Amino acid sequence: MAVAPAFDDPDSSSLVPWIVCRPAGRAALDAQGAQMGAQMGAQMGAQMIDPLKVASAPFLGRLQALDRATYGPRAMPSWVFYDCAVVPGALFGLARVGTDGLEPVTLLGLIPMVSRQAELVVALCAPSASLMRATLAHGTAALGCERLTLVTQWGAPELDVLAGFGPLRLHTAWTPAHDDPRTVTCSVATDARARARLLSAPPPPVWPNANDHSLIALQASIEAGDVIEIV
Repeated sequence: MAVAPAFDDPDSSSLVPWIVCRPAGRAALDAQGAQMGAQMGAQMGAQMIDPLKVASAPFLGRLQALDRATYGPRAMPSWVFYDCAVVPGALFGLARVGTDGLEPVTLLGLIPMVSRQAELVVALCAPSASLMRATLAHGTAALGCERLTLVTQWGAPELDVLAGFGPLRLHTAWTPAHDDPRTVTCSVATDARARARLLSAPPPPVWPNANDHSLIALQASIEAGDVIEIV
């Protein structure tokens, strides 16, 4: 069972954890969700939400609104959100308890990769670096993930936070298969030691010069077999 680090982030002291997962994956997460609540000082364990129930639609709609507010025109359409995130994966986040139920503040969406050795981040929303660190650390613990893969653009703020786990292994630095070739594909360990490091808020690394020429050269090194890590 994955164990979450102590939850002492002042920005999240009034928030409660939640998990969206189909019943088929729920048994493995129930105990971890309950443990999350205890370690976070919440009055309840992580609230488990079944996305296959009609009653869950309002909360899922709030999650999509959070995704749209974060990504704008790049946000997932409803069918992509359901088909590619909710059904095959699991979602984790922190929420306020409002008069209409849970109001999500952060969101981490993970789907398993074919190798089963990593999870792909399909959504990462948080209003601050502090809450993003908390969501990543406790979300990867609650969902039992020990390695993440992320696809994003150079300069994206989540790269600074993700590097707090430890060295980022680059798999692409220049990605013409993406609609924006200045896209990086990277992975990082998210085990218990990495989570504790992330919550200590280490300073971000110095990133490579992200002009087209330098990124193409860096991509050539990766394809030649060089192991490139940002530390």
